[in-house]
Amino acid sequence: MLTFSKQYNEAVWFNQICDSCVIDFQQICYVDSAIENEDINVSTAFKLVKNFTAQEKSAIQTFIENDSAENPWVNGKPQPEIIEVLPYDEQWSQIYLTQKKLILAELGNTILSIEHIGSTSVPNLSAKLVIDIDLIVEDPNQEDLYVSKLHKLGYDLTVREPSWYGHRMLRLDAPRVNLHIFPPMCPEHWRHLLFKEWLMNHPDDLFLYCKAKEEAQNQVENSHEYNGKKQPVIHKIYQKIFLNL
Repeated sequence: MLTFSKQYNEAVWFNQICDSCVIDFQQICYVDSAIENEDINVSTAFKLVKNFTAQEKSAIQTFIENDSAENPWVNGKPQPEIIEVLPYDEQWSQIYLTQKKLILAELGNTILSIEHIGSTSVPNLSAKLVIDIDLIVEDPNQEDLYVSKLHKLGYDLTVREPSWYGHRMLRLDAPRVNLHIFPPMCPEHWRHLLFKEWLMNHPDDLFLYCKAKEEAQNQVENSHEYNGKKQPVIHKIYQKIFLNL
């Protein structure tokens, strides 16, 4: 069942998750560990989540919103971008791998896990030409450990959402990359992994989502409107995913 919540206590939730976790996070930073290629095990995330506690699974199945009083924009709202959904391109994976090497070299042991997520990570799925990457660090609030180093690579901190899993987002303009920073065992990160693997294993839902994306790009002025038009299909797919956890 899909659950939506507007209430969130980051410190309490994070401590509860860490205390109840039955799997060492260092051992579940499994995906995308190879440096030279992008090896994807399309069943690993589901296998791991099946071993999570009921509380951890519930957190994954509960969608929360950030504090409405919180201004997430570090430097003001971004300028509108042209929304264009393109056919899948194998070069997207190579763009990710290049960025991954640069990020690993710059941040080193600060990184607990790094993963290509979003539509550009799914073979045969059309997408906007924006590479989404999830980067897991011990504490996103310790920005001094990663922001200045990533800035050297051209990344700018554009989003700060302490009330939403401690999320930060850094933007790279060329190539276009959105780098999402999350803490260990973050439900949103696990949803990303599950959604990716589900699409890779279910061609019918891959086609459904592809069609939704291509239709959503029409008559929208920004990414917010585009993402909103996709939500019914996304939630329908998540419903199937959650029934299989």
